Amino acid sequence: MCQSHHDIYQRAVALGDDIVAGVRGGRTLEWVEEMLGGALLDVMRRERERCIAIAEHRVKLWEAAERGMSSGNVAAPARFEARERRKEALVITDALRTEVPTTASG
Repeated sequence: MCQSHHDIYQRAVALGDDIVAGVRGGRTLEWVEEMLGGALLDVMRRERERCIAIAEHRVKLWEAAERGMSSGNVAAPARFEARERRKEALVITDALRTEVPTTASG
């Protein structure tokens, strides 16, 4: 899911090559706009997926911490903090998964 900087760089180079070849081959400005728009949407989608994976990892991390603190030997504030952090990570994960409707500006 997560791509290395090298992979991202290679995709950008390939996109640039495709656009240059298209322009030299007589492609229209609209085609260039579509290529760039599609590439930007793909980058945004992949970044959102990466952020969701990070947030899900944090949920699991704090769940494990909370379980580890379930014995009576851990102070209540520490257990509370772990629980609140887990809930926060769940909220972030949910927010990242939510599609925001776009509005037409006029």
